[in-house]
Amino acid sequence: MKIVYHLGTHNTDEGRILRCLLANKGVLSKQDIEAPGPSSYRAQLREAVNSLRGKAAPFDLQETILEKSLSNDHAKRVIFESENFICIPGRVFMEGELYGNVGAKTRALRMLFPDQPVEFTLATRNLATLVPTLAKRTKATSADELLDGANIREQRWSRVVRDIKSHNPDCEVTVWCNEDTPLLWPEVLQAVGGYESDTEIMGENDFIATLMTAEGMVRLEAYLKTHEPKNPQQRRRIVAAFLDKFGLEDELVEEVDLPGWTDDLVDALTESYEQDFYAMAQIPGVKVLAP
Repeated sequence: MKIVYHLGTHNTDEGRILRCLLANKGVLSKQDIEAPGPSSYRAQLREAVNSLRGKAAPFDLQETILEKSLSNDHAKRVIFESENFICIPGRVFMEGELYGNVGAKTRALRMLFPDQPVEFTLATRNLATLVPTLAKRTKATSADELLDGANIREQRWSRVVRDIKSHNPDCEVTVWCNEDTPLLWPEVLQAVGGYESDTEIMGENDFIATLMTAEGMVRLEAYLKTHEPKNPQQRRRIVAAFLDKFGLEDELVEEVDLPGWTDDLVDALTESYEQDFYAMAQIPGVKVLAP
C-alpha cells in the first residue's frame, strides 16, 4: 500500500483535488485507489502526529487509522489531504521562515506508516499573492505580523522542497506551481490520484469552468470532443487559447493589495519565484509538473 499526503499548500487548489477524487470514488476503487473523506482521518492523523512526535507508529495504531478511514480493504493507494498538515494559515512563516517546520512535520507523517511507501504532493504559490491572501484569511493587521520576522525577499520554495526530501529521502515528492494548475489540471489529478492514464474522470474540466465564461466552457468542451488532443501539450495549448478569449479577468488576474507592498517588491518576488522553479526542478528525487 502506498500512502500519499497531499500537503496543499495553503490557498492553492482549495480542496478541489480531493473533491474531484471523491466524486470518482467508484472509478478509483476499481483500481484499488481510495481518497477517504477528510472527516474520517484528519483528526486521527493530527492526534497521532502530536502524540508520537516523530516516532514510528505502532502497528495497532496504523490499523486503527486505516480501519476508520478506508472502505476498501484492498486499497493499494490511499490519499490523505489537508492544507493544515504542516501548520495552520497563521503559522506559515513561523519563526521567520516559510514553512520552517516542514521537514519535521512531513517526517512525522511519514512515520505514521513506517513500513509503507509514502509520497508527498504539493503546489507552490508566488509569495507576492500568497502573503496578501493569508493576511486576509488570518485577519493579520500587517504583513509584518504574518511574516513573524521573515525577510520575504529571501524565502524560497526550493528550500521547502529540499527540507521535505532531506527529512524523507525514501519518499517521492511531486510539486507544481499553483499558477500553472489551470493548464496542468488533468496531470495534477493523475499525479495525486495515481490512476491509469486512460481512466475517464468525471469533472475533469470543473476547475477550468470556474475561470471562464459559461459560453467559453461550452465551446471548449465541444471543441475537445471534436478535436481530441493527441497529447497533454496540445490540450494545454487549446485550454490556454480558450482562457485567453473567454477567461474571467477577476479569476485570472490577482490584485496585490497589502499596505506597504510596492510594485517593485511584487516584481522582485515574482522574478525570484520564477527562477526558484528551476531550482526545484534540479532537486534529486523530486518530480516537477510544468506546462
